[in-house]
Order: sequence, then C-alpha cells, then structure tokens
Amino acid sequence: MGVSSRRACPPGVSGSDYVNANYTDGYRKQNAYIATQGPLPETFGDFWRMVWEQRAATVVMMTRLEEKSRIKCDQYWPSRATETYGMTQVTLLDTVELATFCVRTFSLHKVGRLTGPGSTYKYIYIYIYVYILIYIYIYVYILLYIYIYLYTFIYIYIYFYIFIYTYIHLYICIYLCIYLYTYIYLYILIYTYIYLYILIYIYIYLYILIYIYILMFILKRCVCAGLH
Repeated sequence: MGVSSRRACPPGVSGSDYVNANYTDGYRKQNAYIATQGPLPETFGDFWRMVWEQRAATVVMMTRLEEKSRIKCDQYWPSRATETYGMTQVTLLDTVELATFCVRTFSLHKVGRLTGPGSTYKYIYIYIYVYILIYIYIYVYILLYIYIYLYTFIYIYIYFYIFIYTYIHLYICIYLCIYLYTYIYLYILIYTYIYLYILIYIYIYLYILIYIYILMFILKRCVCAGLH
C-alpha cells in the first residue's frame, strides 16, 4: 500500500493517489508492512484501493471503533453483505468473534479502473489470455488448413481412383462384350456351317441310298423278267 509521490493532491480528491500511510520494515524484509491511520469516511475508497493495489492479504486494526466514549476510527467495512467504497467492492464473507479480538474475512472486487500492481497483474493476465487465444486461433487455423488440404487431396485422389477404376471397368466390359459377341457370332456361324454340312451330307447319303435302292429294284425286276 504505497505512499504516493504526488502529495500535493489531498486525500479524498478525485485523481489523487495519496494515502496517509508509511512503509514499515519487518525483521526479515524491508517494507514488509504498511502503517496507516484509521480511514475516515471520505478516505474509505482510498484505503481499499491501497489494499487492492498493494495486494495486502491481512489488515490488522490496532484500535477499537470507540474507546472511552470516544470515536477512534470509523467503520470502513460492511456490517453485512456487500458495500462499494470508491472503485472497490467489499463483501463480508465471515465473522469470528473471539474473547479479545474479532476476525473478519472479506472479498474484494474491482468495479472501476484501478492502477498499481493489482491492475498491472490483471493486465498481464489479460495479455497472456489474449496471447493464448491468438495462439489457439492460429493453431486451429493451421489445423483447419491442413485438414482442408488433406481432405481436398484425398478427395481428388479418390475421385481420380474412381475415374480410373470406372474407365478400366468400362473398357474391360466393352472388350468382354466385343469378345463375347465375336465368340458367339463365330460359334453360331461355325455351328451353322457344320449343321449345313451335316444336312448336305445326310441329303447326299439319302440320295445315294435311294439311288442304290432304285437300281437294285430295277435289277431285281430285270432278273425276274429274264428268268421268266
């Protein structure tokens, strides 16, 4: 929770980043803690902005709100549910009342544009997120391009294969049809010639038999006539 270098701007003024606080060294680390006065109603927003910017995880309040009928500090946290202080939304999550102190758990959310380490980290996260999105987009685009290229190549290859297969199949079918047609035609032609040859042979054979039969009949008649 840094102490601003722009001390000319008074606290509570719009645009001011002044907080009445000082860094305090720890026994192991410099600037380990921040000591600040109890926030005033007009500096609640500045106080919680300081908590957000410096990413403070624990706030230790060293005084009560009221001591000996005297107000020592204004209540700068919500009594219940959620309240907004400046550009910081503070939500009370849990309250544990003990004998000598009280432990409250809060959740902070930014409702406006803040500056400092907190917002810087968020911008870094946004940058990394955008970078990852761009990387994923490029990666998906390359994969899609490769997929389309391979799909097109495979499609052309399959189309070419089907074309060649169809052409060869058609050529074989035509060749077989011509071959079968020629074979059947020759078979029928040869069969017809053989059939005609057999018919002619049978006809000649019958003709010869009839001729021989007639000659034998004539000779028989002549022999019979000579005997008489």
